[in-house]
Amino acid sequence: MGKSRLVDQFSTKHFLIPINLRNRDTYGMYKCVTFTPLAPPHLFPGFPPPDHAIRNLLTSSTEEKEEKTLMQHFLVVLFEKTQRILENELKEANNRSERITRFREYMKDGMDIESVGPNRQKFYDGIAEEVLAVSPVYLLTFVILCFTEERETGQE
Repeated sequence: MGKSRLVDQFSTKHFLIPINLRNRDTYGMYKCVTFTPLAPPHLFPGFPPPDHAIRNLLTSSTEEKEEKTLMQHFLVVLFEKTQRILENELKEANNRSERITRFREYMKDGMDIESVGPNRQKFYDGIAEEVLAVSPVYLLTFVILCFTEERETGQE
């Protein structure tokens, strides 16, 4: 069982927010099942398809402090958006098991070997846009927090 398949199986019983950060245009390999053992391996696009918006967002920063702030804000927005999806679009799920199943289906709906489905695309595009549109107050909060942490630990 491959890593992606393992994660997919895990998500049938446990709540999981899937993110694939693989580079664009990367490929996996598989052995062609034929009658001859000498069949060459074939290239195919890796599955699931990558979430380009999130990979681009998380790899865009070159400054360590900016990167830390970006990642912190990404996680906040990711969990807030997930909560909104559960409360608004999947509100008919009545228990934990149904929420797990419906969120998994929501994220997989319309996915094929070449692209993620429209729900997942919209979900991650919205997160990337929201993180990049960080208000100056939010950035200032993290700058002050990081400065305060450095002063308390003696790092400069």
